[in-house]
Amino acid sequence: MTTVTADTAASFFAQFPELSDETIENAAQSLSAEFEAFDGRPISAPVPVESIAEHFLGYEIEISDEGLFADPDYLGGIVFSENLIQVNASVEANEGRYNFTIAHELGHHVLHREIYLAASSENASNILCRDTFEKPLIEVQADRFAAALLMPVDKMTFFLLLLTFRWYYSRSRALPQCEKV
Repeated sequence: MTTVTADTAASFFAQFPELSDETIENAAQSLSAEFEAFDGRPISAPVPVESIAEHFLGYEIEISDEGLFADPDYLGGIVFSENLIQVNASVEANEGRYNFTIAHELGHHVLHREIYLAASSENASNILCRDTFEKPLIEVQADRFAAALLMPVDKMTFFLLLLTFRWYYSRSRALPQCEKV
């Protein structure tokens, strides 16, 4: 295991390009579409991130409270060379946090795997651990990917329109009743 400290972080993380929100959303949509083709049916909520990781991409998901994961601040990790996604045992009982953690690690797979493997082959590291409180760009990107995978813009737009319509309709029906009082 290699730890990227504040001294080495800047040069290591500089290898990863900035990605626009649109690029990240397109990558999440592509993964969803590829999984739908693989699975033979459309994805419905909640997004089956475990199935995407295990059955489509071939990752094993391991729940752990040992090593790095004895610290509750480390929610997840991905070991590309072992096709392993590790999730801190502290988040397993919270379905939303658990799904987001797996989706975040899938973001690293889609957005960063090739660059990470090329960069880490020089020093044979197999897992990335950051020793800083500043969130590196690749972590922000993986968070954005997870959000886009779990809450696709097209479905969220429809959902918000539906909620707005329901709110407006219920309010418009309730106002005449209130005026009678």
